Amino acid sequence: MLKNAVLSAMVLIKNYGAVVDQGPFFYLFKATIHQPFPALTNALSSGIVLPTLTPNGHAMNWIFNNLFSIILTIIIITLSWKLWRKIAIKLRARHIQDYAFPGTLKRKVAQRYPHLDEAQLALVMDGLREYFQICNIAGRKPVAMPSQVVDLAWHEFILFTRKYQEFCRSSFGRFLHHTPAEAMSTPTTAANGIKRAWRIACAREWLSAKQPGKLPLLFALDAQLNIEDGFFYQLNCQMAATGTNKKTQNDTTPYCASHIGCASGCSGSGGCTSSCSSASDSGCSSGCGGD
Repeated sequence: MLKNAVLSAMVLIKNYGAVVDQGPFFYLFKATIHQPFPALTNALSSGIVLPTLTPNGHAMNWIFNNLFSIILTIIIITLSWKLWRKIAIKLRARHIQDYAFPGTLKRKVAQRYPHLDEAQLALVMDGLREYFQICNIAGRKPVAMPSQVVDLAWHEFILFTRKYQEFCRSSFGRFLHHTPAEAMSTPTTAANGIKRAWRIACAREWLSAKQPGKLPLLFALDAQLNIEDGFFYQLNCQMAATGTNKKTQNDTTPYCASHIGCASGCSGSGGCTSSCSSASDSGCSSGCGGD
């Protein structure tokens, strides 16, 4: 049955390429079956003469007669794609976890923030690793960077162009661009990016995105390390809105972290707001994702 289902899809693509060439089914089949497993499709079609259909009405009859096979093919392709993605995420996550960052990164961060000791610099590297793990899970969806000190480490890593390219190829299957928040396509993209970072970061630390018991590492790091120009988040939104219990050295109001996880809210420079009006108010300096 699997063989017949795949063959049905091949017949459809072969005989009506002009019709389906721009359709999502063609690209889905091509990406999930033919390109990754060309030997499979070649083996299935070896020695088999595929029927030639003419555009005189027989096409619709053929599609109707093979409708079950076509639907089954789509289901198989969808399930295969989901399974492949889960496996790919796990393999890439292992590479990110085991990767040894260049030692120069910590020295560059120490030059910018000389008050950090060796243990704190190691924590920054943990934050960078965690951010890459979040980008791996998010795929091509944009993820904002919630930590200023980790963003600096990321920027320094990019300067090792060859090593960074190799790391990206093994960790994401593509080059991971460093996009400043103000350069993102729209303010909504930046706002969604910080929300996505919050949700995935909370999930990785088994925290509730809407009612977390603590801040995830990336959202707690700047305050924990006393980064003077960092982003500071607070779980108590009432205190964040009034500016109570400030943790910043430059007298800025902490962001309301709990609202990031809500569908209608995000962090804002004025405390707890129901929407984001600009990328600079979303508590992020840059982001990954997209092309």
